[in-house]
Amino acid sequence: MMEFITPLVKEGGCDTIFVMPNLQPPIIKVSDALAYHEKLSRLAPGVTFLMSLYLHPELSAATIAEAARTKIIHGVNLRIHTKTLYYLP
Repeated sequence: MMEFITPLVKEGGCDTIFVMPNLQPPIIKVSDALAYHEKLSRLAPGVTFLMSLYLHPELSAATIAEAARTKIIHGVNLRIHTKTLYYLP
């Protein structure tokens, strides 16, 4: 689905997207978020993708600090049933 939808984002009038990947397994590692960012960027050049990590018991404060230093990962999200909570450092 990513390969079909992502190239159409700019056509839909969006040039900046806050990405909350709801994937299995969840994206909790900086390297996984950066790899996902690279895939999205290749599919939609000219779109700014603001990445996030998924709040998970394995996600440490050190990982959040590392993510913040990338300037690509901009937050942490948690999806509870139908509500989404955000933490933006």
